[in-house]
Amino acid sequence: MHGCLISNKGLHTSQGFYTVDGLHRLFTMPFEPIPEHGVESSGSGRRPHTTMWQLSFAMPDEAAARALCSSGGDALLSDAINRVQRWVTHGSSPLSVF
Repeated sequence: MHGCLISNKGLHTSQGFYTVDGLHRLFTMPFEPIPEHGVESSGSGRRPHTTMWQLSFAMPDEAAARALCSSGGDALLSDAINRVQRWVTHGSSPLSVF
């Protein structure tokens, strides 16, 4: 599954990020061009920036995969968050920005 997020966290705005836990793979990459001078804004820290994310994992069978895919966006996002909720990245879940 994949999506986009708007974040001002350095990990999401300045570079790609990739992690695996043996069952899942999470990949993020800045989606918008990063300004030549980075993503810092004057006085308020980092400005929000659009980043794409992709979470890959195996399903038990095709029927389970089809059921999850047809369950809608909210159910897919909930499943993604449940799968990575125990991961810790800079003090929070990688998908905590949702």
